[in-house]
Amino acid sequence: MKRPFQNAPMHGRPLAAYIINTILPGDRLIDVGPGIKPYGHSTYRTHLCIEPHWEYAEVLAEGGYPIMQTEAVIGLPLLRNFEVILFIDVIEHMTKEDGIKCLNLAKEIATKQVVVFTPLGFMEQEPEGDEPDPWGYDGWEWQRHRSGWTPEDFQGWDISVDKRFHEDHGAFAAVLNK
Repeated sequence: MKRPFQNAPMHGRPLAAYIINTILPGDRLIDVGPGIKPYGHSTYRTHLCIEPHWEYAEVLAEGGYPIMQTEAVIGLPLLRNFEVILFIDVIEHMTKEDGIKCLNLAKEIATKQVVVFTPLGFMEQEPEGDEPDPWGYDGWEWQRHRSGWTPEDFQGWDISVDKRFHEDHGAFAAVLNK
């Protein structure tokens, strides 16, 4: 079985460093939809992963992460009192409606911070035929992009944009400190 990437850099770009340096310290973190790559710079005592795809959840569990195997829109309402909630490369995989619900839930649950990283606007990502996903699993249903987000969707959040990210498609981070 494949293992999660530990301390994997996010493309080695300045925006990735910004995200890593922005995440506040604490004891309890929720990592929404990490796939097989949970946030690798965590010093949190509890690093809970909410992951809907069973194969990815299995890899995370084998790596020692506590898992809620469900969609975030279902799992988040069950949680309270986590300091930081991360949506790193995941919100674009949700419908806009579910993404907004998840962000609103995260704002209620997080006691310190909510962090989002996503492509700038809609970026097509679809499977090519019946091939496995980029990690060799049957996870294309969860890899498909269903929505596009822009900084305008995050009024009142701190925003950092890198228009060169994702082969010049662009990406941004939105950080809400409480």
